[in-house]
Amino acid sequence: MWWETLQHGAITFGIPQVGCRAKNGESMERALITPDLIVPNDKARLDAGEDQQLEAAVKSLLGQ
Repeated sequence: MWWETLQHGAITFGIPQVGCRAKNGESMERALITPDLIVPNDKARLDAGEDQQLEAAVKSLLGQ
């Protein structure tokens, strides 16, 4: 990340130094990517400390 500060010093922002490209060579910046696994989170379970998306991702990676 390349950090810049405006002249008055009140705002600092970062500029990525490396861009990502898809296999076909197109820039991935601002590209909409659909997840391989779509799992909605239930707010009550999130409030209880459970993350259904994380659990589903781990199960998928472990092949369960």
